[in-house]
Amino acid sequence: MLYAVGTKVRLIHTGDEGRVIGLLSNGMFNVHVLDDDMVIPVSPEDLAPFTETTSHPAKTPTPPQPSSPTSSPSSSKADTTVTSFSPEVLSHQGLFLAFEPILQADATAEKYLVKLINDSSYDLLFQYALYLEGVVEEKVNNKLKAASIMQLGQLWYDELNDSPEVQIAIWRITTDGTGGKQEKRIRLKAKTFFKSTQIAPLLHQSVHLFPVFDNLNTERRDSKENLQTYTKRMSRPKTRINYVGDKVNIDTMAFAEFPTELDLHIEKLLPDSRKLDKRAILRVQLEAFENYINQAIRLGIERVFVIHGVGEGKLRNAIATRLIKYPEVVSFKNEFHPRYGFGATEVIF
Repeated sequence: MLYAVGTKVRLIHTGDEGRVIGLLSNGMFNVHVLDDDMVIPVSPEDLAPFTETTSHPAKTPTPPQPSSPTSSPSSSKADTTVTSFSPEVLSHQGLFLAFEPILQADATAEKYLVKLINDSSYDLLFQYALYLEGVVEEKVNNKLKAASIMQLGQLWYDELNDSPEVQIAIWRITTDGTGGKQEKRIRLKAKTFFKSTQIAPLLHQSVHLFPVFDNLNTERRDSKENLQTYTKRMSRPKTRINYVGDKVNIDTMAFAEFPTELDLHIEKLLPDSRKLDKRAILRVQLEAFENYINQAIRLGIERVFVIHGVGEGKLRNAIATRLIKYPEVVSFKNEFHPRYGFGATEVIF
């Protein structure tokens, strides 16, 4: 929803009253909070019109819906206009699939840009596939940062007649590795497609929006935040839009199954190492280490632990010597860890 400068509003998450004093370049509003006499950036979906008669934020009216197309979309393109009403604002914190209309001169949609919106606090690994009449039309495998958007491709208006279906699988990326696989299939029926118009999180504009997963954050915010917490959260840069042409697909399953720790104890690497001397053992260990690090770099892994034990420190020092030479390694440290003690080196790429 758009607010003119000077409009009195209420902050949904805090209940504070304020007045719009400016529009920011990222689609957010500068709001002067009256009681605290401070100016903060606020997303449009976090605002509601101020009313004197109630302490609760006003509800956004349900928009009139355009007619859905008949069996031939090309004969009813005028029904796809998305600029003639004020769409609903979605309560978010999850993963969403957005179809942004590209309009022709007569304000009808020619095609839709397909975008994946991660409005959670987790980086995600994902697989995306678009099916038309049961045949894969487009596939994308990649990582999507927390609070970011990635353009996946496009869907032509007339392709809504081709039984479009989207399949999305994701893995949450944590410091302990990847979480379990979550998967969903969405059928894009024309009748429901044109009733799905809402303001998209992060995009802050009207699109055809489909929730994919809405429970990605294990921690949930209270329905009311204090103003200080809200301001801190909203002041952080949020949106980072990436385009499909700028990225390289990665081996999704290899990433998801990649172990975030490597145990270099020789009995873990070789079933029978009794005949090897110390020099041969060190060579086997370093070869396994380098293969592991190279694969982690290729897959784009962000953090691993290399278990080398304590011992005399020869393996630990040899590992440190090699890590220094990798330009992809941001830092590494051999500090006490509650799980490994001093027997592992943490590597951050």
